[in-house]
Amino acid sequence: MYLPFLRGKIFEFKAIKEFIEESYGHEYGRHIMPIIEPVKKDTSALINCSKAMVHAKMPFAIILNPKLGDYQRNEFDIFSFLNEILDDNEKLFTPAFNVIPDETHINVVINTISEHKLQNVMLIFMSGVDVESDKVQQLIQGRSVAYLAVSDIGQSRTLQRKLKKYNKNIVTIEDKFKAQKSNYEYRHNLDELFTDTFNYYKQDDHFFGFSDFTTLTKEYREGGVLPPVVAIHLTYQRNPEEVFVHHFLSQSRRGRDNIRAEYKEACELIDPFFADKEKTTAISQLKQSEYPGLGAIKKYSIKNHLELMNRILHQQEDTI
Repeated sequence: MYLPFLRGKIFEFKAIKEFIEESYGHEYGRHIMPIIEPVKKDTSALINCSKAMVHAKMPFAIILNPKLGDYQRNEFDIFSFLNEILDDNEKLFTPAFNVIPDETHINVVINTISEHKLQNVMLIFMSGVDVESDKVQQLIQGRSVAYLAVSDIGQSRTLQRKLKKYNKNIVTIEDKFKAQKSNYEYRHNLDELFTDTFNYYKQDDHFFGFSDFTTLTKEYREGGVLPPVVAIHLTYQRNPEEVFVHHFLSQSRRGRDNIRAEYKEACELIDPFFADKEKTTAISQLKQSEYPGLGAIKKYSIKNHLELMNRILHQQEDTI
């Protein structure tokens, strides 16, 4: 299972909803389980996307203690959100919590799970897991906990062994996208390895799934400005064992004066590159669009990656 880690911005919700409408559960089956971290106090888009995932029978996780965006200053209204999406949807919805190594914080998570009678819980450890801590052990051992999502757990066999004794579904979270300070800097490495985790996460490491931040940076960013260079980041399967990401860059470096022309320059590079490669629906749609806006470019990039990983995992199952 692939669990893309997405933040709750409009273009990310649109990527999920369009992926559901066009690809998920169709030709290539159901191999995607998004993890979504809300960032906007207005949860209407989050609720609409959640209902779309429920309708498509797509499993998904929502982080109920977000700390980014609007939630740097506000608490997520768990009660209202659960009332909106829970009915007979418990089997699809996974309540998730960011966990930091602090006893007070862990007590809050334990109490929240108990207060709302949550089941099928996912614990997300972005900064490691202190498995020697009694409080961490108490949290992990909870009957309501079903998933442990841990940053880069694939790099530590010792930690894997210690966590597997708890008989939970383990997910490795990896930061695969090598973000640059400016789009122009991608010129130094236009084509680079993105991931090969899909080859071994299940058979070798015996994980439930793997997660990354798609073709977005792990670091959350609010807003942005028009860049001098337009960059379109598209993943593709370079060979049966590796997925690469190619950075399509505009050349004139006048994006702040004419962003549409810069977008056209970057977009014209896509067809020649994919002439001998399998394209996704998202790539075809991107090519057909006029300049759709920077957020929509990210939407197509995310959707392309969801389609690609769904197809790869489907084909793997056929060969096992």
